[in-house]
Amino acid sequence: MKKIQFVTTTNNVEGYEIKKYMEPVFSHIVAGTNIFSDIAASARDIFGGRSASYENQLNKINEEAINSIKKKSLKQGADGIVGLKVDIDEISGKNVSMFMISAYGTPVVVEKIIGSTPESYVPETVDEDKELITQEEIQRENYKQDILDRLTKGILRLNESTLEFIQETCLAEAVEIVLNKIKDDRFGLLSVMSPSTDNLFSLMNRDQIITYLYPSLWSQELVVYNFLIKIIKKSGAVDYSILRDIFQGDYEAKSFQRAVKILMTVDKEEYFMSDLRLLQEIKGILENKKYPPLGKIIQGKSPRKKGMIWMWECQCGKKNELPTDYGVKKQRVICSECRSDMYGFSNSNDLSKIISVLNQKIKLLEQSLPAKA
Repeated sequence: MKKIQFVTTTNNVEGYEIKKYMEPVFSHIVAGTNIFSDIAASARDIFGGRSASYENQLNKINEEAINSIKKKSLKQGADGIVGLKVDIDEISGKNVSMFMISAYGTPVVVEKIIGSTPESYVPETVDEDKELITQEEIQRENYKQDILDRLTKGILRLNESTLEFIQETCLAEAVEIVLNKIKDDRFGLLSVMSPSTDNLFSLMNRDQIITYLYPSLWSQELVVYNFLIKIIKKSGAVDYSILRDIFQGDYEAKSFQRAVKILMTVDKEEYFMSDLRLLQEIKGILENKKYPPLGKIIQGKSPRKKGMIWMWECQCGKKNELPTDYGVKKQRVICSECRSDMYGFSNSNDLSKIISVLNQKIKLLEQSLPAKA
C-alpha cells in the first residue's frame, strides 16, 4: 500500500527529483486548555519550569495535525510533503482560552535520482539482540486483527478513527471482506449500505482503487461489479493500459464488456498525452480484432411455426429464432433475454457506437492536449 515517504520543512528532498507539485494541504485543530491535565502547569511556567503534560499534549496535537495533512496528500496520490510549517496560536476571549494548531505543506510526486545517495545516509545494521518489535506495535497489530474480525462478523461501526486506521494498516484485507459481504449479501449491505462503509471506498485514492478494486471487476458476480463501477465512476479512476490489455488479449465476453463499460462511461479528471496514445491504441485494436460468435447455432421447434427452424442459443441460455434470411443478409441479432448480440455487445453499445465515441474523445484530446503542452 502506498504511504507518504517523507514530510520535510525544506522545499526539496536530497536524492529525489520533484516531478509534480500539487495543491497545498491544510489542517487546523482547535483544542481547549482543559485538555491539559497538569494542574500545576501554569505555576511551573511562571517559575520557568517545564510542564510535561503540556508538552505531551502539544506533541500529540502536532502529530495529529501532521497526520491529517499526510492523509489528504495521500488521497491526491502524493509521495511526500515539502515546505511543512506548523503554527501554534492561543485564542482567548470571554474567559475562554484555546489553542489552534495549523499545519500546512505542499504534496509532491518524486522520482529517485539514479546513483544518488544522501551523504547523511548510513545503511542500517540489524543487531540480533535488539528488540525487533515494541509493545505499541504488538497492540497495534492486535487492534488491527480485532477490527478485521468484527468487520467480518458485521458488528463493526466504521467511524472516522476506525476508517483512518484501516486506511493506514489493512486496506486490502478490509476491502476484500466488504466485497465478499456484498457478494453474499447476508448482512443487507446492498439495501442499507451505511455511509461509513461507503466511506471506506471514498477514502481511497486513484492508485488504491486501481490496485484493490480493478482485479475484482473481471471475475466477480454482477452485484459486486455494479457496486465497483459506481465507485470507479465517482473517482474517475481509469487505467487505459489495463483496458488495452483486456481488449488485446483472448476474447472473453464478460471481461470485454465490463472493460467497454468503463471505457464508455468513466471520465478522468485530467488527461495526459499517454492517455491519448493508449486510446488511439485501443481504437486500433477494436477496429481490427476478430470477435468469435458466442453461444451456438442449433435447430429447434418454434411454438409459432411448423417444423424445425434455425435458432441461436445465447450464452445466457436463451434460444432465439433466427430470421429466415439469416446468412444471406448481414443482420444483428439481439437476445431477447440478456439484450446482447451474438458477439456479446449490448443492445445499446455495439462496436460501431463504441468506436464512434472513441473517435470523438480522441479528436477532442488531440485538439486540447497540444495547447496544454
